[in-house]
Amino acid sequence: MRPIFAYCIALGTLLLYVSFNIHNNKAPLNYRSEIYADKAGYYVYLPALFLYDFNPKKFPNKVDSVSGQGFLFVKSNPKKSNKVVFTKYPCGVAILDAPFFGITHIYCKITNQPTDGFSIPYHRMRSVSAWFYGMLGLFLVLLTLKRKTQLQTRVVLLGTTLFLLGTNLIYYLVKDAGLSHNYSFFLIALLVYFKTLVFDSQKTGHYLLLGLIVGLLVLVRPINVVFVGLLVFWDLQRPRDAIQLVMVNLARWLLFACVVFLFFIPQLLYYQYAFGQYVNYAYGNETFLFWKNPKLAHVFFAFQNGWLTNNPLHVFTLAGVVWMVLKKMLNGWKLLLLVLGVGLLYASWWSWELGCGFGHRGFVEFYAVLMPAFIVGFDRILGMRPMQKTLLLSLMLLFVMISLKLISAYDNCWYGDGPWDAEEWMNLLLKPVYVK
Repeated sequence: MRPIFAYCIALGTLLLYVSFNIHNNKAPLNYRSEIYADKAGYYVYLPALFLYDFNPKKFPNKVDSVSGQGFLFVKSNPKKSNKVVFTKYPCGVAILDAPFFGITHIYCKITNQPTDGFSIPYHRMRSVSAWFYGMLGLFLVLLTLKRKTQLQTRVVLLGTTLFLLGTNLIYYLVKDAGLSHNYSFFLIALLVYFKTLVFDSQKTGHYLLLGLIVGLLVLVRPINVVFVGLLVFWDLQRPRDAIQLVMVNLARWLLFACVVFLFFIPQLLYYQYAFGQYVNYAYGNETFLFWKNPKLAHVFFAFQNGWLTNNPLHVFTLAGVVWMVLKKMLNGWKLLLLVLGVGLLYASWWSWELGCGFGHRGFVEFYAVLMPAFIVGFDRILGMRPMQKTLLLSLMLLFVMISLKLISAYDNCWYGDGPWDAEEWMNLLLKPVYVK
C-alpha cells in the first residue's frame, strides 16, 4: 500500500500543478473555465442555496447568460409568478463540492475577495474538487487491484501511468474539470472497493453504507442507474448468485433501497421549487432519439469525440477485456457487456457526442473498472517474447503520444465540418499549435 500511496501523492501534486497552470490565465465565466455551461449547471445549487436563497433577483447581474446558460432564470413553475433558478442537472456533484465551496467562501472572506460564488477562487475550488475526487478514485482502483490480484506493484503503477497519459481521464482531471465524470469515477471506484473487499452480507450497517454510495452515484449522474446492478453485484460469478444474495437478505436490501431513495429527496424538493411538482423530467425534449438507429460507429470511431479514435490506447483496454473473457477471469463478461452497454446507451441519445467533450466523456467514470483490464493486458504484454513485447510497448507509447498531442491542441469543443472531418483531426494531431 505504501508505494501506491506515495505514487498517488506524487502524481496528484503534479496534476494539481498542471491544472492550476492550465486555468491560471483563464478568465472566470469563460468557456474554458471551471464554471461554464454544463459545469455551471451542476454547480449553481451551492450559491443558490447558501448565498441567494434560490432567488434569481439576488444573483449577480446576467450571471446566467455569461456562464454559458448552464442554468437559467426562467418561469418554469406554473404555480409561481416569479422566475426560478432552473438547472436540468442533478445536485449530486454540488453535494460533493459543498465542503470545497465552504472552504473557499471562508477564504474569500478572510482575504477580502468577492464572496459572490463566481469569482476566481470559486473557479479554482472546482479544479481542486474535481482533482481530489479523481485522485481518490484512482487510489481506490489501485488499492483494489493490488489486494485482489498477484500483479507486481511496479506493473500496476507503470500501467496506471500509461493509462492516465494515454486516455481522456487526464483531460477531465486537469483541463476540463467540473463535469460529473470525475465524481462518478470516484464513486464507482469506492463502490467496487467496498463491495468486493469490505462488504459483509450479514452486517446491516454495510447495506446502509452501500446505499449511501449508490444513492450518491445515481444522484451525481442518473444515467448510472442503468449499470448499478452490474456494479453492486460485481465479482459474483453467476446471476443466480446475485438472486440468492438478495433473497437471503431481502430485508437488508429493502433498507439499502430506502437509503438510496433518501438521497433523492433534495432533488425532489428542487423539482417542486422549479417545476411545481416532485417528479419531473428536467431534460425536456432531450431523449433517446436514435434508439432505433444507434450511432455506434460515431461513438467509437468518429473523429469528433470518438472513443477509440481519440483514445487509441483503449485498443489495449479492449484487448485486456477480451483476454479476461477468453481466460474466464472474474468479471470479464461483465466488462465486455459494460463497454457495449455504455456505447449503445450514448449511441441512442439525441446527442451521441454529449456536446463539447474529448474522447467521449461518457466512458470516463467506468475507467474505475476498465483500468484494471488494461493493466491485466499490460502485464500480459510484459511477459511476451522480447520482439513482441518491444513492438506492442512501442505501439502503446505511440498511442500515448497521439492522445497527449490531441489533448494539448483541443480547445474544449470540436470545430470540424461534421463528425467525420479527418482533416480537422489531423490538424489537431500534426500542427504545432492549433487552437482557434
